[in-house]
Amino acid sequence: KFDEATIDSLTSYVLSIQVSDTLPLPTPEISQTKLIDPELQGRIKEGKRTFIVHCWQCHGDGGRGMMGPNLTDEFTLHGETYDDILRVITNGVPAMQMPTWSQRLSEKRIREVAEYVFTLKGSRPSGVKPKDTPQDILSDIIKVSTVSQVSNKLPAHSIFRLHCAQCHGVSGTGGIGPNLTDSTTIHGNETHQIKNIIANGVADKLMPAWSPKFDEATIDSLTSYVLSIQVSDTLPLPTPEISQTKLIDPELQGRIKEGKRTFMVHCVECHGNGGMGGMGPNLTDEFTLHGGKLEDFAATITNGVGGAGMPRWGTKLSPERIGDLAEYIFSITGSKPTGVDPGTRVSRLVNSKYMRPRVDAESLKSGKRTFVVHCEQCHGLGGRGGAGPNLTDEFTLHGETYDDILRVIVNGVPAMQMPTWSQMLSKERIRDVAEYVLTLMGSRPTGVEPDSQRPEGLQGLSPFR
Repeated sequence: KFDEATIDSLTSYVLSIQVSDTLPLPTPEISQTKLIDPELQGRIKEGKRTFIVHCWQCHGDGGRGMMGPNLTDEFTLHGETYDDILRVITNGVPAMQMPTWSQRLSEKRIREVAEYVFTLKGSRPSGVKPKDTPQDILSDIIKVSTVSQVSNKLPAHSIFRLHCAQCHGVSGTGGIGPNLTDSTTIHGNETHQIKNIIANGVADKLMPAWSPKFDEATIDSLTSYVLSIQVSDTLPLPTPEISQTKLIDPELQGRIKEGKRTFMVHCVECHGNGGMGGMGPNLTDEFTLHGGKLEDFAATITNGVGGAGMPRWGTKLSPERIGDLAEYIFSITGSKPTGVDPGTRVSRLVNSKYMRPRVDAESLKSGKRTFVVHCEQCHGLGGRGGAGPNLTDEFTLHGETYDDILRVIVNGVPAMQMPTWSQMLSKERIRDVAEYVLTLMGSRPTGVEPDSQRPEGLQGLSPFR
């Protein structure tokens, strides 16, 4: 796009606007004496890293605001002291879709990000007071005044398709959001429970509160529609593996039902609606990767599959919930046979959708373009390392072949904050960027193992952890 002279000019400009690394972060709230304190500076730096990973997408670059409020102006919604900021991060603000971070981050990381946010306050005064209530802010996002008038004229099924189908599917059978047509629910299937969820949302599950957008009559209409698409609770779960005698057993049915709830909360985003496959393998066909017995399922859930991005749920779920989840998965195995063996490698996605293409200059150019847009912010300019590992040296964390690189990009590395790019990029772009990364490997050998200077307990982990 630019000739070399233009790029040189831009380079000089960027250098001219950089501040010295020794200068304190701008803030009127923390004294210069405190900012010079290396320990405090270190905590603020760690807090900024956490902010970039978890807060940037709502609060914007440098906290300047997007869907979430601007954190750099002179106005605050929930108090201006460090303790106020700490409280909001810890407890969240459900009415404004602000998560309860105490459920996800350690107390140390929360304190660090609170200190970082405290340094931002007032650093970019705007002189314009923002809207100061959750209702006001949400109204900007979901445009209350216009949508409510239109929605009131539409039947419930049309409102559902307009506003709910993108998560719950056109017929309510599930997608990113849970299936609403079966008898298994996360928050109850009574009329008042469904109405409450629609009206108030579930902040930590990204379910919005629709009461700022719809009036009570519209919410009642939606509630009735959701109830109307549910199937009878008396229908048995489809499975050839468990005999009808066992299915009639109320205790086993109860465990399978609880297991399905857990699946909807923790597993559907990878294994797809009803376990029919997505980023993770299909669980409903007649093939299994790690054994087809109930004990095999329980072991896989408990221990995870490191090379395939399957988490170790044994560290997060109780033995009872893992047992129930294994019962549910056992009940759906073989319920939708395909007759086509997907292969025996760890990642079925690598076997099918992401076969290695012929290398050509155009695909490498496309891969580099994708890398610059999506990967450089963590892996640094040219893949030389930053928050994410250096991709140009002679060392690798997850394997050195094209298929290894492809698998990491497709499945991500949750423990190291590496996203699951198969949920965001097309298979063509993933193939191209994998080819590009492969060309980087070993292009700048260092002779120094990256983790050799880090404490043993932190080796192989993300700097964000």
